[in-house]
Amino acid sequence: MQTNCVVHLRRKNMMTMIRFIRIMYNLSKLPSYQKSIKLPNVACFEPKNSGVMMGYDFHITEQGPKLIEINTNAGGGNLAFNAAYAENIKQAELKIKQKLLQMFNQEINLYGKQPSGIAIIDTEPKQQFFFPEMQKFAQILEKNWQVPTNIIDPAELKIKNNQLFLNDNKIDMIYNRHCDFYLETLPDIKAAYLANTVCLTPNPRVYGLLADKQRMISWSNLTNLLTLGLDNTIANFIASIVPETYLLADLNLEEIWNDRKQWVFKPINQFGSRGVILGSSLRKNRFESLLSQETLVQKLVKPSLTNCKGYEKPMKTDIRIFAYRDKILGIGARLYRGQVTNFQAPESGYAPVYIN
Repeated sequence: MQTNCVVHLRRKNMMTMIRFIRIMYNLSKLPSYQKSIKLPNVACFEPKNSGVMMGYDFHITEQGPKLIEINTNAGGGNLAFNAAYAENIKQAELKIKQKLLQMFNQEINLYGKQPSGIAIIDTEPKQQFFFPEMQKFAQILEKNWQVPTNIIDPAELKIKNNQLFLNDNKIDMIYNRHCDFYLETLPDIKAAYLANTVCLTPNPRVYGLLADKQRMISWSNLTNLLTLGLDNTIANFIASIVPETYLLADLNLEEIWNDRKQWVFKPINQFGSRGVILGSSLRKNRFESLLSQETLVQKLVKPSLTNCKGYEKPMKTDIRIFAYRDKILGIGARLYRGQVTNFQAPESGYAPVYIN
């Protein structure tokens, strides 16, 4: 879904976001940081490969960019490229093909084995908003690698001797669009992943280090960052980009309730803005029902607004930067209405970003 809008972004803000992404990638590799995090066992396993199509979401404020979240299975890359090159669709097609093949080639090189079968997985993929994007990616991979590439629900995969199969065909590479980030409901994939018989990208390790929302608690705490041995300038930079974030269980409930309009309440284990509640919309009975050990409380950062020709009201705007490791793949602006980012409104969708 594309809009007829254009989003203008100051070059200074663009460079700030790129710097942040590269710093966070380096942070994820820092031994002191890794040791400071309590991860589930599946995320303690260290695969050789990384994670394709990371998505870093920002709101742009008068003080500069503020991180909203990091995603390991970010959708919309194809839409973002199409919006960026709306006047030259052939160029858009070429760019997304180049970026995708470069990423997956590097993943395979890191993993150390050429795939004989690839699966793109998600729950009931044909029902997903980004199913057309998955189809595009599958076509690119199959055509250029001459490797069977199927878009499937993970329930279709079966394990034999720690090796995954789709019917009788071996699957040794998975592009993971599924939202069970720690593979808790995917035992066959989990077993193959831990046995290192499948190149899973992205994977629980990447999610645990960078995309688990709980990480934002430590990133927004300057004292905590300094205990990791970070340079003072780097630590201050990270803390300036990440909004204050706390676990509800660690806060005074009465104080938070009274000051709720300044906060956003996010469930730790949800995704895609599901369950996110602005404090200004939070009712007392709903507040009292929140699970304190499973709810994050984050300082409210309002999205910027974009005026679009022909639209009665400006559109709320956030910036998504797609990255692979520390490399920037592309940028798109997501325009929407309502409480959280979604594409429900008729005018919503991806818009090209012009750097000023």
